[in-house]
Order: sequence, then C-alpha cells, then structure tokens
Amino acid sequence: MFFNKSDIPWVQLVWHSHYNCGSFALYNRRGSFWWRDILKLLDSYKTLSSVTVGDGSTILFWSDAWHGAPLNEQWPHLFCYARDEHILIQQFLTEEDKSTFFHVPLSLEAYEQYQVMISELGNVQLTQGNDTWGYIWGSPNFTSKKAYYKLLGSISVPSVYNLMWKSNCLPKKKVFFWLVLKDRLSTREIVRRKNMELQSYNCVLYHLNIEESLHHLFLDCPFTMCC
Repeated sequence: MFFNKSDIPWVQLVWHSHYNCGSFALYNRRGSFWWRDILKLLDSYKTLSSVTVGDGSTILFWSDAWHGAPLNEQWPHLFCYARDEHILIQQFLTEEDKSTFFHVPLSLEAYEQYQVMISELGNVQLTQGNDTWGYIWGSPNFTSKKAYYKLLGSISVPSVYNLMWKSNCLPKKKVFFWLVLKDRLSTREIVRRKNMELQSYNCVLYHLNIEESLHHLFLDCPFTMCC
C-alpha cells in the first residue's frame, strides 16, 4: 500500500511526513519507531515484489527487479562504479548524461556492460502515473502461504505427520504425538540433555536403573507395556 501510494490516511501521512521533498531515501530509515520497525521488513518484501514502471519515483534503479533480475546482478562490473547505489529510476532516466552516475574511467568489462545497458534501457519511458507494485506470484494481494514458501522454501513432510494432523484424535492428543515424533516430550533424558540437575534420571515406573528416555517409556518399560 505504501509503494502504491494508496489513498488511505497512514500512507498519505508517511509520505507527507518523511518524503514530501521528492526524496525517497528509505534506506535512511527515518521516522517514528513504528515506521522504522516496518522498514526492517523492506529487504524481505523486495524479494517477494514485482513492479511495473510508472513515474519511477519509488523504484531503486540498481536493486529492484523492474527489468528482469536486478541490474546490480545483471551488470555487476558496472555496478561497482556506481556513485549512488540507491538512485531512483526517475533520477537515472531523466538525466541525459548517464556517465555522471559512475566513477570514471570504467574498466573494459564495465564499459562493455555500460553499452549493453544503454542499448537495453533506451526504450524505457516514464509515465505520469504511479509505479504499480505487486507480488511475484502475479497478484496485488498478499498471502502468508505464498510468502512463507518463497522466503523459507518448500519442505518435504513425512507422511506420518500428515496422517497424524488429519486424524480424528483430540487436538491435545495430536500435539502429544507430535512431541513424541519430534523427541521433545519432557522425559528425564531431555532434562539431562538440557543440563538440569536431578537426583536421578532413571525411570521411576519400574526399578531397573534405566534412564527414562522416550524409547524406554514407549517400547521397553515393563510397566508401561502392561498399561
């Protein structure tokens, strides 16, 4: 909502309070503690976002994915000579002499990438409308499931967990079985592994001087087997 400059009070308030001079220095992390905390999520958001160029006032030229992969990844040698790594598209494209944005002289590799950049971006035109921000899954709407898979990746779940969570057992029993499968049940062995001191770590159900472990309680203990 912020990047799209949505017509809602808090968005207008932030733009007016911190970016009303035409400056979009988000990486300065200015503002209230509330806004600064939100900006901590900026890098994570950028990995999920896609953008269509409008007036270029909210898009970072080098690090935002507005022309395929970010330009600092496409042309790394040229990026090493950039004077301002946080320059906006609007600032870059409206300047006729693009060489002013780089430390010169350029290396041979950087100069070759500079020529490719000028050729590829020559037809990019800014418009009067705002930049349009969405998500890489092709929708302007956020979903926690898709964000989770993008940020953390998909994990292969053993079938036993699916069977457990979809069973008709009471929820407290499902949680108990889940703790058993993850070896997180509060046995005396777990207490010992956490370096907590007890007078004895042996099983108290049957006096065999055997440590009270998960395996012992559910598979070996004569008392529990009788139960």
